Amino acid sequence: PDIWPLDFPSCSGPRQSPINLESESMFRLVVPGPLRWKGYWNLPQNQTLINNGHTVQLSGAWGGEDFTPQISGGPLDGEYVFSQLHFHWGTRDDRGSEHTVSNVSFPMELHLVHYKKSYGTPEEASKHEDGLAVVAFLFRLSEIENPAMNTIIPYLDEVTGAELQVALSRPFPLEMLDLIFSSDYVTYLGSLTTPPCNEVVTWIVSSRALSISHNQLVKFRQLSSADDEMENNFRPVQPTNGRPVFYVS
Repeated sequence: PDIWPLDFPSCSGPRQSPINLESESMFRLVVPGPLRWKGYWNLPQNQTLINNGHTVQLSGAWGGEDFTPQISGGPLDGEYVFSQLHFHWGTRDDRGSEHTVSNVSFPMELHLVHYKKSYGTPEEASKHEDGLAVVAFLFRLSEIENPAMNTIIPYLDEVTGAELQVALSRPFPLEMLDLIFSSDYVTYLGSLTTPPCNEVVTWIVSSRALSISHNQLVKFRQLSSADDEMENNFRPVQPTNGRPVFYVS
């Protein structure tokens, strides 16, 4: 990550992500309405899990944009269509998340990437500063398995190497992961956390952590990138540079 700006100048821009979240320095934000989730219970026609060399990513086809999961409301202006979800994790249980809370890391972070419907595609949306909305969940370690994660984990054995992919034999509605919330989140304007680091993301970070067991985390740690183990695939926190960070209760 330290050398990214050499090839991708945006990676040293003023609105980079992730950041450290400090409750003392947040502003309370009153939004026009709650976050609205549409289609998160819709069963996809197919889903694909891919090891793209730096994370494991899940995408799907719902038979057209109207059936594809979407979010709106809260701090968002317009509707944002689900594109893909992916994870960030570390080699140890005390690190792995991209965002930190009061300088504390979590073992894993989930990102749900959405693009603004009016831009038509994720590629076009990533050229506009209101183009993407990413919903993030931090994971806390639990003694017991999170059964929701077992919608994905059994397939990880089939994508241990870079560029491997598998079609899920049992596609599932995204809400099986227990995602939906309408309030109690942090929001700020930031960037993609991988090159080219476009500053086009409205971040929405849930205050509610999801759970994962040590044994479930180990499955992610067995994945490898093009070079070696895909470990610590998280970007360190970036300076806020005076950006306001908001809490929506």
